[in-house]
Amino acid sequence: MSSLFNLQYKHLRSVATRADSGIGRAVVVLRLVEKGACILDIDLNETGLKVTIQSSCHPQHISIDVMSVRAEEKIIEKVNEYITRQGRLDVFVNVADILRTGSTVDIPV
Repeated sequence: MSSLFNLQYKHLRSVATRADSGIGRAVVVLRLVEKGACILDIDLNETGLKVTIQSSCHPQHISIDVMSVRAEEKIIEKVNEYITRQGRLDVFVNVADILRTGSTVDIPV
């Protein structure tokens, strides 16, 4: 796993859910942003999201949106807006404990 974080992620565009604290914040957001990624972090915890931004070495690379990850249509809308703004989506990290089963190919973003 250490080799994973030796890579540079300068042009990586990603979305994370529930990465407002703990491992989600430390690994998914702060570490990827430190390596150059841009991230949209979605969560209900606005305070946690703001702390994540304040903790980052590149706060300008983090966008936040305060909403429930259970609001599927709103999540899809926000992800599509992010893709339009950024030009693409490379990684979607679902730190939230919402589970969908099925083939990765068949599960929509």
